[in-house]
Amino acid sequence: SFLKQTQKQNYDIVFSAMNPALTTPNELEEMMRIANKYVCLLRVIEEKDTMFSSLETPAEEWQWMKIYKTWLSKPYCTQTFTYTSKEKISKEFFVDYFSIDFLSAKIQTLVDDLFKETTEKINETTITFELLIIEI
Repeated sequence: SFLKQTQKQNYDIVFSAMNPALTTPNELEEMMRIANKYVCLLRVIEEKDTMFSSLETPAEEWQWMKIYKTWLSKPYCTQTFTYTSKEKISKEFFVDYFSIDFLSAKIQTLVDDLFKETTEKINETTITFELLIIEI
């Protein structure tokens, strides 16, 4: 791993984006060990949309930023960023997407409520990222 390869090296800034390997306090300590000034971590903390989010369970990885903060004894600051996109979703796609999760009757009720008389609907998605900046 990168941290093992940098036993005797340091960097002014160590940056990691959506790193699935950062899962323990020791790994975060190792990142701070090789940083001279800052460790910057970027992760998605929330994703919402107008059609699917209310029917799905939020991803567990969206909680990692909260967890990282509990491990810290050094000062830090955060900045959030949002990104919004829109896409057309067909009734057929919506039915196929949820066919494993819901019974046909439930899907039909959802389709009737969401699509009414149309065959397509605009789904707006907002993704929120958080940048955690740790001072060394």
